[in-house]
This record gives sequence, C-alpha cells and structure tokens, in this order.
Amino acid sequence: MNKYKKRYTYNNPETNQSSGVTTYAPSRYFKEIPYRSELPPPTVMYKYVTVENMSINNEVSNKTVFEFNVPDGYTFDGDNFTMDDFLSITVLQDDTQEDVDVQGEVLGMNSTLHKRKYELKNNTSSIGQLVSKKEYNSFGHLLSDTQNKYKTIADLDQGIHRETYAAYKSVQHNITEGKQYQLSLSSKVNYPSVLEEVTTVASGLSQSEKYINFDFNTGNILESEKTLSNGTVLKSKIIPAYTKYADMGSKVDNDQNHNMLVQETAQYRYIKDDNGTWKPIDVAATTWSDQWSVVDPLTGNAITNNVWRTAKEYVWKGDLNEDGSLSGFVDFDWNTTNLNQGWQNTTETTKYTAYSKAIEAKNINDNYATTIFDKHKEKVIAMIDNSKASEVAFSGAEFTPLGSQFQIGQLTTNPSDCHSGKQAVTVNTLNALSGFKVTFDGSHQSGMYKISVWCKNSNVANARININGTSKLFNGEQVSAGDWTMLNHYETLNGSNGEIVYVASNSGTVIYDDFRIHPINATMTSYLYNEYDELSYIFDNNNLGSYFEYDAVGRLTDTYSEAIDEPNIQVIGGFKKVKTIKYNHGESLGDGTTNDPFITYVTYGTASNNAQEFIATATGGTGTYQYKWYKGIGNSSSNFETTVASTASSYTLNVSCNDIRWVKVEITSGTETQFRIVRNNNACDGDTTGGGQNE
Repeated sequence: MNKYKKRYTYNNPETNQSSGVTTYAPSRYFKEIPYRSELPPPTVMYKYVTVENMSINNEVSNKTVFEFNVPDGYTFDGDNFTMDDFLSITVLQDDTQEDVDVQGEVLGMNSTLHKRKYELKNNTSSIGQLVSKKEYNSFGHLLSDTQNKYKTIADLDQGIHRETYAAYKSVQHNITEGKQYQLSLSSKVNYPSVLEEVTTVASGLSQSEKYINFDFNTGNILESEKTLSNGTVLKSKIIPAYTKYADMGSKVDNDQNHNMLVQETAQYRYIKDDNGTWKPIDVAATTWSDQWSVVDPLTGNAITNNVWRTAKEYVWKGDLNEDGSLSGFVDFDWNTTNLNQGWQNTTETTKYTAYSKAIEAKNINDNYATTIFDKHKEKVIAMIDNSKASEVAFSGAEFTPLGSQFQIGQLTTNPSDCHSGKQAVTVNTLNALSGFKVTFDGSHQSGMYKISVWCKNSNVANARININGTSKLFNGEQVSAGDWTMLNHYETLNGSNGEIVYVASNSGTVIYDDFRIHPINATMTSYLYNEYDELSYIFDNNNLGSYFEYDAVGRLTDTYSEAIDEPNIQVIGGFKKVKTIKYNHGESLGDGTTNDPFITYVTYGTASNNAQEFIATATGGTGTYQYKWYKGIGNSSSNFETTVASTASSYTLNVSCNDIRWVKVEITSGTETQFRIVRNNNACDGDTTGGGQNE
C-alpha cells in the first residue's frame, strides 16, 4: 500500500532556528512578572509553520510556509511597558501636590496629594494573525504568495472597547504625620483584529481584495473591492435586512426588536469604469415577512406565527452595456408595490413549518415544490415537484400525522405484514373501514391525480380505493414484487372542499403500506427512517424502494433494491441486496495483485433427480476470494437461512425433482462483496444442462 505523509516544521526558514516564542517562562516557584494579568498565557506560539507533502519516496513534493504575527519582545521605559504592538501601558500623569483642598479639607503640614493616570492599550487579539502563506514546488520555486494586511490601531474606528476605573483614598500612618491622598485613574482600551487587505501573487500575476466597510453591530464585511490582475476593479456590497425592516434590528436599540443582524436583504456587484464610476453587473434582493400561518407542532392546528422569514427573491433582468454592466438599472424598492418591472421574482416561499423550515415554494413560472416533514418537523419524508402542499400526501405508516386532514387508520406491527419499516395499515369490512384517509381543504387544483399504494398479496383481490364515498377497483398499473403488489389509480378531482380519498376493503382484511397521492404531473421521492434516525428506505417516483442497513456505529453496510417479479424467467421480486460495504480500518485489502474489475457469476454443474450442483466463478478484484453459500427457506428467493451451508467455490443442493429451490452465494474480494441468487435446474429427465438465472 502506498503511503503519503505530511511533515511539519516550526523553524525560521532563513535561520533554521526555532521560531517559537512565549510571553513569559512559567515557573513552579513564585516569580514576579510585571503586568502578568494582562499578558496572554505562556503557551508556545510559532511565527513560522512549514507543511511539507512527502512522496512515496520520502521526498518533498511541495510545501507551504505560513507566517503568523507573534510577540518579538518587550521593553520598559521607567514605569512604561511595551510589548511590540500588542500591549502598552503608559503613565500619562504622575504629580504630587501639597496644601490642596480635598473635599473641603485643607491639607495639613507634610500632607500630600498624589495623582496618577494610566492608559493600557490591549491589542493582543492580533496575536496569531496569518501574515502570509507561500507555496513552493519540489524544486523550492515560489508558486504563489499571499500577503494579509491588518488595520493598525490608528486606523480602527469601530469595535473598540473602552473602560475606565477611578480610585481615591487617604492614608495616615500616625497622628503626627500628615495625610497621604492618592487619586488614580486607569483607562483600558481593547482593540479588535480586522483584516484590511489580501494580496495574492501567482504565476507573475497579482490580484488583491480590500475590505472597506463593516457592519457597526456585527463587524461583518459589507463592502469589499477586488482588483484583478488585468486592472479591473470590482466591488461587492451587502445590505443587511435590519436596515430595511426595523423590527429585525438590535435589541440594544429597542428591546422589542428581533436582533436578526446577520440576515441579508440584497447583494450587489459593481465594476468601476475608466471615469471611476461604479456600474452594477450583478444584483439580487430578498424580501422578508413576519406574517405567516403555520401548523402548531403540538396540536396540528393552524396558528399565526409572527416570525421574520424570507418571502421572495428577485434578480434584475435587462439588457447589458458593452462593458457588461446592467443597462437601465433601477435600484430595488422594498415597497414592492411600486417595483420596477426589471426586477423579476424568481422564487417565493409560501409556507413554513413553525420552526422555519420551508414546506412550499414556487418559481418564476408559478411551478410549486413541496417538502413533507415528519410530525416533529425534523426529518424530510417526501419531496415533490410541480405540486402544492395541499395537493399531496405520503405515509409509510411509521407515525400518525397531527390534525384531521390525513388519518392513517388501524396499524399492524407484524414484521411479515410490513412492506417497509415496522408498521403497516390494516383495513377490513368490520371496524377498520378506511386507511390512509386524505381530506382535501379546497385549496388543491382540479384535475387528474395519481394514487399509489403497496398491498400485501394475501388479499389483494379485495383491495379498493374510495373516492368521495364511492368504492372503486384500482384502475392503474399493478406491479408485483415478492409478497407485495403496488396498486395505482388515476382519478379526476374537482378541487372542492371536503373531497376524500382512502383505501378500503371489499371483503376481509387487506394490508396496505407506503401510500402516496399527488397530481399526475408531479414527481415524488419519499423517505423512511429507523428508530436511530438513520435513513432506511427511499422510494422513487415510481414508488419502488431501496433499503439501507447499518452497523452498530451507524455506518452503511448493505444496500437493497426493490425488483419486480419476472414470471417469464421465473424470478421472484422483492428487496434484493445489490451492494455490501466492509470496513477494514487500514488493513491490507488482500494478497492478490490484480486490479481488474471484480466480476462474479454462477453456472450449473452436475444435476440429478435429487441434487443440483452450483459453481461460483470470480475474476478481477484482488485475486483472492471467499465464498459463503446459503440455502433458501422453502421456495423463497428473498429469505435465506443464516447458517452458512458451504465455503467452497461450488455447492451441491439436495433437492427433490421438479421442486423449485433457491441458493445464494456471497463472494468477497478484499473489501468488496457481491452476491448471486440462482434457482435449481434439475427436471428429473436426466438433462444436466441449463442456464438458470443469476440475480
């Protein structure tokens, strides 16, 4: 196995000496360190870090050198202290006066007043700033050089925190001495670390980006200018939403505000022409609203929810000037009743959950898209294109939805009665008269709808669909897969309030699972989860499923795909394993050396009236293979014994003549496993030839 590694060094590239520094040397004994409380802790900080990528020959293929801003030393000038540009303590005043009236009291003989004023400037936030990043090839040639420039203390005009502490006290050692009055004033100024400009030189070309305007409340970048290598200058501008919607503003200004300070309402990009004029080249705007009707996650009832959420998204659509700027551009008007027609509404979110997850949205062509969540509004269980939320329903019977518009019905937890998951719906003519009952509220469109549901074969002949009180046979495609049949039905709904659709039984008990309804021109993909919130099933637009299994730590191990019955070649459908993943944690992938594709197949060997031989063949992969044979239970092609019948490359199954039996073989090469399922071929006529069916 080829191994690649990274090597880290911390020396100064020029002197090859360690670039590590610390603010002071720690000691297990008491140590007097001036202003220690203001200094950063004594951790080792490196000015240079070099990362080298090593080849399989342990040679440097390329490297990157990072330079950081770290302290270089400190100085004392009397009582003044300076640590580079990171920390300074300055005595601004140090006076002593005598015979001064203090609070109406005249100082006596030998009494003095001491006045001291200190200023502490704390810029330690700039420690650790990335100063530069240089990339080199294997020959030590510089490929790119990125330099970061930060604002100095003199350039900073926001984000500065100031605090002042004043103290006054008097001291008298004995009655024969005068009083000592001490008045001190200490000011501390904390400065932020602000990146001002980034310049990158690569392949002889230079470009830079300068950050010129920052949000007063958050410090986020609002405007930046980028100069390209050809001299073109571009500007990006962001408009915070709270500047257009006052209720989204800071609670410091109004405690009734929502403090939504990082949300954006517009993004503009400009290009500077030869006259220094900024012209727009790309613009987008987003409107916000706090007027929403959502479903209460506890009761399922509609409630008013005054939470600010995005409503509509706009872009400018118009002609371009020769320089690529927008022709005839008019700035966005947040009073959208007078919006210029050049602004096109591309997306509108029309419904949210109570937790602000989008349920329904439409595009510029008024085509809707819908997302259905579980009853806790946490996990997506269906995604539908070309349909409103009021026009669709899906359930795998794994939970009972809130509200009265979608009622699941009576449930069964018998594993053999579940097409997917751990629950299904039972319907009979005695007490459980309906299943997957959908009641429309009149906001759905009129037209043709498709209903699709899986029904267990035990009583599929009595499966019925009830439309507005009329029981009908399923009129669409019927697709069998193992023990289940997918029933489809097409029905025209008139769009009126109170239309009802549900599955029913003509006689006896009928078991249903994985129900869906949507307009015929819509497409739906649905999802089911296990008790550990792992995705266990995906059903495609045709309502055919894929099943996923996981190991104890939540890693995907096996994937199954639902296959339909193929009676012409005597194949029984159902969920068939199509992929197995094995994890080796860096162990050898095998002893073989071949890298050809891993291919497996099964052929027939000798057949007799009472036995059938199967021969497994593998090529490619690692060249080393392991075999596991399993016997089918009864005449099932999907359920197999868990006991391994053989680990050889061939296996002979004892079986009576004309009795259909299936076997499965798992063939492993390295970390990849493939399986084949095949039926016996002995027909009691002495014929030892035949093809069989590899799944």
